[in-house]
Amino acid sequence: MILLCLQQAGSFYVQNIGLSGGISTRIHNEASQSANTFENALQGGLQGGLQGGIRGQRPPSRRQDDKKGSTNPLVLAGPIISTMVGYHYFPQPLDDMTSSLWKTMYDSPIVQNPMFEASVASGAFVGWIVMWSCMHLFLGDDTNKWRLDGEKPKEPFLWTKRENWYMWFNPLFSYMGSIYIYHLFHPHPPLPISPPTFGQLTSEVLFGVILYDALFYPIHYALHNFPLKWFRKQHIVHHKWSSTLNAVETVQHSYIDGFLQVVVNIIVQQISPFGGPKHPLSRIIHNVVVTYLLTESHSGYDLPWMTHNVLPSVFGGAPRHEMHHAGGGRYLQQYFKYLDDALGTGDSEIMREVGNFDGTERQDVWESVYVKP
Repeated sequence: MILLCLQQAGSFYVQNIGLSGGISTRIHNEASQSANTFENALQGGLQGGLQGGIRGQRPPSRRQDDKKGSTNPLVLAGPIISTMVGYHYFPQPLDDMTSSLWKTMYDSPIVQNPMFEASVASGAFVGWIVMWSCMHLFLGDDTNKWRLDGEKPKEPFLWTKRENWYMWFNPLFSYMGSIYIYHLFHPHPPLPISPPTFGQLTSEVLFGVILYDALFYPIHYALHNFPLKWFRKQHIVHHKWSSTLNAVETVQHSYIDGFLQVVVNIIVQQISPFGGPKHPLSRIIHNVVVTYLLTESHSGYDLPWMTHNVLPSVFGGAPRHEMHHAGGGRYLQQYFKYLDDALGTGDSEIMREVGNFDGTERQDVWESVYVKP
């Protein structure tokens, strides 16, 4: 997936910008232009945050036949399928590769540090957010064709402004600090010498991603529907932004909201489908995968290699999460779609109705539906 991302982004970059496109200059210019808009978005405190969270109705999503260069999902899923089939008949090469990777990591003092897994998760979040924030620089003039709202991203480098330091410092400090405190009361066990097989590794990562999404679903539902107003307000921070989705919004939470997500992830990281503890290598890769899926769903993009296009019957991805931020109570799964479809938290009548009001009326409806007294 990462290689496909880099390949696609690179080809768009060469075509639309060229190797001397001056990305750093464009980042600086766009960041400098974002201050006034951000000040307006924050004006009014919590009330302003509520109104900012009630997004205007999105322009209609691009039709499938309008997607420039769209790729058949089978073409992109083919390498995954062929790898699975190949491993079934010839497991040794991939098992040896996994074993060599773990041996190299095990011998590193950095990997032995109890905070290493949390550092990987934080570093992966930063890397994915930077990637999505820069995506329009690679896509160039075609950016709006690949955005769900049909427009270029608004303030993608807002978090790089000096006065907005808290947008990256607060989530980073609160997460790393919480994990550090957790290890004070729950010492990190020694790493196992034995490596996982490739089959164990992929099974544990896949199982963990599915379990995380399933366990967080009822919590996310409660954050929108729990009778206690104080509890529902913890999620407003994540829904307060007035512009269309950007990847940095992935980590904009109240502490309670973010704490619940971290707790779910810690629980998931202790469970293996084979019984016993999950292998540390599986936990590390799980963190990289989960952080990617979260930032992808908040990216606002609709590129051919994104999960909802590679496996459209499995992943809801960015389109559904964009609609979730537009309407609030619908599409509560973060990655997949089976629970929303089965339990009726998809495109309900009341949430379609919410999208038909202007800003003032929409806030009244939002307060009655989302922030009930």
